[in-house]
Amino acid sequence: MKVAFRTTWQMDYPALENFLAPIFAKGAGSNDAHYDNPSFDALLQQGDRATTAADAIKSYQGAEKLLVTDMPVIPLWYANTTGSYSENVANVKFDVFGVPIYTDITRR
Repeated sequence: MKVAFRTTWQMDYPALENFLAPIFAKGAGSNDAHYDNPSFDALLQQGDRATTAADAIKSYQGAEKLLVTDMPVIPLWYANTTGSYSENVANVKFDVFGVPIYTDITRR
């Protein structure tokens, strides 16, 4: 790419890895910036091989720190979730996709 262009991403599943590997791993299908950092890819692979979620998250967070340093893309905005308020309901929460968790909503 030689000019500014738009790219977007919504996670397929709620995991840090899903915001890193598909967009920034070398050769990834959505790596439009052609980002290539062997240390970053090694941390992703380390996270993929981790035996505990905590160890995986630690590796992915390390990869994320490299992205901040390298800044292969500049994030301009993120979508917001919009909701409303009523005194007739309680326990209104939104999931990671911005959708209300209808099964948790209770009537007052």
